[in-house]
Amino acid sequence: MPAVCRAFLFSVVAVVLAASPAGGAWTPPATISAPHAFIGGVYGENMMLASGAAGVLATWTFEDGFGPRAVTGANEAMAPPGGAFGAERHLPQAYASGPIVAMGGGRVVQLILTPAGANQSSMAIAIGDVSGRFGQPIAVPGRAFARRATVAGNGLGDVLVSWIAADSHGQHRSVWASVRFAGGRFANAVRLATGLRTEQVRAAIGRDRRMVVAFDSRIGALFARVRNARGAWSRTWRLGPAAVGTENDVSAFVGDFGEVVVAWYHTQLCEGGCESPGYTDVAVKPAGSSRFVAAHQLEFDRHGLAGAPSGRSLAPVVISVPWFAPVIAFLVAGPARAGAPATSPAVVKVAYPTGAGWGPRGGGYTPPRALSSPDGHASGLAGAAGRVGLLLTWIDAEPPDYVEGTIFAATTGLRLPSPFGAPEQVSQGERVVGATPVFNPATRWPASGLVSPWTLVWTSSSGVGTARETVLRASSPVCPPDPICS
Repeated sequence: MPAVCRAFLFSVVAVVLAASPAGGAWTPPATISAPHAFIGGVYGENMMLASGAAGVLATWTFEDGFGPRAVTGANEAMAPPGGAFGAERHLPQAYASGPIVAMGGGRVVQLILTPAGANQSSMAIAIGDVSGRFGQPIAVPGRAFARRATVAGNGLGDVLVSWIAADSHGQHRSVWASVRFAGGRFANAVRLATGLRTEQVRAAIGRDRRMVVAFDSRIGALFARVRNARGAWSRTWRLGPAAVGTENDVSAFVGDFGEVVVAWYHTQLCEGGCESPGYTDVAVKPAGSSRFVAAHQLEFDRHGLAGAPSGRSLAPVVISVPWFAPVIAFLVAGPARAGAPATSPAVVKVAYPTGAGWGPRGGGYTPPRALSSPDGHASGLAGAAGRVGLLLTWIDAEPPDYVEGTIFAATTGLRLPSPFGAPEQVSQGERVVGATPVFNPATRWPASGLVSPWTLVWTSSSGVGTARETVLRASSPVCPPDPICS
């Protein structure tokens, strides 16, 4: 590339770190784990990637062996800036008990659940960073019923934990939350709801310390409460319809301007293999507004997908470039049926903010646009946000069981706002179970010297039954798209 052109590109796209459709070339996959029977659960859902100036951290749960003699645990591996992942390291056994999530700013938080009676767990968190170091566990003031707890954090180091409390039989349920600001202890727990027979709870916290906790109910509705930057919790908002305790898969988001977005997929499951419609809805509380606007139905599917029976979440992916409203990506059943619901075609669709939705006070979304093949079997949808770009990945599941398949990825364009480009195939000749992407601010493109946007880690499976082996693999795009590498 001519020096003048390169200098121009550096001046114009110095912050274009993750922006346009990749050119189709990814680095040869590197195996970063020892083989295990399962990594991240059956569907690879318990993997986590976090990035920061120190590099990229991958954590995952694993299971070795089968049946009552199976051994479970949690491991990690770290890649320094510009380098490969190092040796797999063991995390404390307790870290396999609950989710670990990226907080931003190179921080991560692990929710530790410890049995404390019949269907009861005490809670603690451990805060770490992308170097793989974790601090001492910090107790959370409460007990969760049947491990139903969620954790969220922000780049400042603040942590929000929310959970469902009940007696050992699951009666007298209530929703609680407790907040810990960076460097402090958890505040006294606040009861957010009671009498709703809640099955799930999800939480999010923004950089300005606004928060949201969303929860379903046995009365067929999804609710939320919002905590403002001054520390006051709002009234209980009824966001929209939800299934009665079966398939409610929820994502919560708080943006840089304080906007709150709750997106959820719901379908009523029943016995005997019957089919029920599926719905994907979104409710938005715009920045500067004191209330949610009316919930908007993004998709109605006459033949809804069923994730709950297999333990797989169908929650929409809500991701945003900093200072922009988020896009919402989700799965819907394809236009044709192909046997049982679990093997039905599934398509990735994306809804974009409309008009002022790209700014701080939006609320509307475009009609969803299909992103993946209409006859594919998309599953395991995941997303990541960079400084000016977004990445979506999914598995195109293949017969006979439609559990494993091939990874596809799509990224947004260089200009803001910009839609996703055409999907590209990432994996070759592997049986992929699940994948997780992350924006990587510390690694440069091999071909141009510009910052490389993404690291993608996935589980690759071989064998069947007791001969099954799963390893963790990692790859990154080789070069930015034209014109940078032309």
